[in-house]
Amino acid sequence: MEQTAESPLRQMVRQTIADLKPFPLRFAVAWRIAAICAIVAGVAMMYGIPESAISCYLVIFLMKPDGTENTIVPVAAAFLISIVVFLLLAVVLLTISSPLLRILAMALFSFVFLYIGAATKLGEAGGVVALIFAFMLTLLDMVPEGTFVSEGLRFAWEMAVMPLVVMALFSLLFGPSTLRVLKVAMAERLAAARQALEGDREKLEELLQEGNEDALKRATFVRLFHLAPKAAAAQIAVDVHASYKLLLAAGALPEDVPEEARATLLADIRAAENALAAGLPMTAPASLRPNAGHAELGARDALMLMSSARQPRFIPAPQEPFVAPDALTNPAYQQFALKITLAAIGCYILYDAISWQGIHTAMITCYVAALGTTGETVHKLALRISGCLVGAAMGFFAILYIMPHMDEVWQLMALMFGATLVAGWVSTANERLAYAGVQIGLAFFLCVLQGFSPTTSLDSGWDRIVGILVGNVAVYLVSTLIRPAPLAGTVRQNMAKALAGMARLASIAPEQRNLHVAQAAVVETLVGRIRYQLFLLPFEPRHLQLSAQQKINFSEMTAQVSILNREIYLSQDDLSALSARLSRLSQSVGVAGSGSECVPGQAPAAGEDDLHAPASMRLRLGRMEELGASGGLSGEMNGALAAGGGR
Repeated sequence: MEQTAESPLRQMVRQTIADLKPFPLRFAVAWRIAAICAIVAGVAMMYGIPESAISCYLVIFLMKPDGTENTIVPVAAAFLISIVVFLLLAVVLLTISSPLLRILAMALFSFVFLYIGAATKLGEAGGVVALIFAFMLTLLDMVPEGTFVSEGLRFAWEMAVMPLVVMALFSLLFGPSTLRVLKVAMAERLAAARQALEGDREKLEELLQEGNEDALKRATFVRLFHLAPKAAAAQIAVDVHASYKLLLAAGALPEDVPEEARATLLADIRAAENALAAGLPMTAPASLRPNAGHAELGARDALMLMSSARQPRFIPAPQEPFVAPDALTNPAYQQFALKITLAAIGCYILYDAISWQGIHTAMITCYVAALGTTGETVHKLALRISGCLVGAAMGFFAILYIMPHMDEVWQLMALMFGATLVAGWVSTANERLAYAGVQIGLAFFLCVLQGFSPTTSLDSGWDRIVGILVGNVAVYLVSTLIRPAPLAGTVRQNMAKALAGMARLASIAPEQRNLHVAQAAVVETLVGRIRYQLFLLPFEPRHLQLSAQQKINFSEMTAQVSILNREIYLSQDDLSALSARLSRLSQSVGVAGSGSECVPGQAPAAGEDDLHAPASMRLRLGRMEELGASGGLSGEMNGALAAGGGR
């Protein structure tokens, strides 16, 4: 019976349902988000701190699964915001008497912070700082003249810092233990490797594409803050690398592995799972069959590392600089900052000119809904609108049927806990859906948290929802009409980085390559980014989208990169010739004008390929070179890149 292809809409619905399913620690994080937001709302009501909806938004935006990180990040953010408020004081004194100067200051600092966020690793944090700075300046229109410096700035500082203090204290006392989070991650990896050997590779691919950076960061927390004895902390760091190596090996295991060998590996992995669950030392894996392949050897070595006191010195991957190398030469960063600033200031001028302060959420929306490429921005807008409608429906229901019966702060806190639990559950999903949860929470907060007493009026909530929709329209217009940045450029750049990463991995001496788990993880993370960006392609305007053939080529190239990366990491052969070919291919797929003189897909020079690389790798790379030479990955996309580039 012939099967029809699944429509994009049906595929997205199926994916959304899957993204809402439970996973380890999801409820633990969701109820903590709900509890912190409830406490923040209660504190704001009791002490008269305005705009508590923004305070709760900061919590749901910053919350992570790890209690240690949730203690450190808010403290750092509070320090940064305090500096911003101090800087704002000087700006206020210069602009308080001139609305025009105030608008110019908002535009200037908005552009600067957005640009810094786009061109550095600050990322969305730069947009949050720009939002706080611009929003604080708009308070000049709401606070009585003469009291802004004494009261307005204090309220603004309390609005931003109070939730961070509550979040840090709550996480310090009740946050999930870093050790527990790591243990859950190790259990997930062992289970994913076992499922892959049993024929289900979906979870394994997901964990591989998440990379190893978060787990390594938590292992560093364990060592720095002495959360475990020194020897145990060292073993945890080894286990993080070894468990990721096990995923790489399970992902590279050929389908034709004898059943007896597969059964042996399965038994070893199950034994490791049982030992981890019981808190017991892991036992050494069984000996492998003669002539075992590289993937089998890699899996056994990973299990051996997790069960022994041997602690090799794993080599970290080269770190990307904090500031992008092309920060001063790539116009995409300035264009992004300028477009979002234009949208935000335009919304401010609009609602100020028509004296409709209730839709001030339009400006807030511009900062929190913007991303570097058009496809990412439109996808986020779709999540924002859908989340806004759900959150608004919850808020209006609460105003009509629940809040008329409330007269105590604890009752408001209970309402906040229940609603934020729903938003927190959605916000803990992956990036395909997470922002919808943030928006559900924000829309609900904006409807319910009006003033310092329970409200029964829909007018203010309605105004704020209208503001969100106006901001969405503004961001959509600037993203699609003013030098749109197509996903093609970002996909191509990430593909070039992945190829360069594999070239670096292949150039390492065979006896040292197994210590470079981090480098293999970087490539897998890039593969995940590319697949996510390909998922976003339907959200782009049609005139910006890749052609059908380009989509096919990129999808196949991504699959080949994923497989070849694992084969290279596990190989014990000299792959220097393969490295040279990968390096040339990276240059040819990369941004036009990179200085590469190679022809995409050209064969290696005579004698360069010394046949040390296995035939399967050479055939796979040959196919990748054919895809690079076809034009679908390079030449046809130059026009798209010239139109905008990626953030």
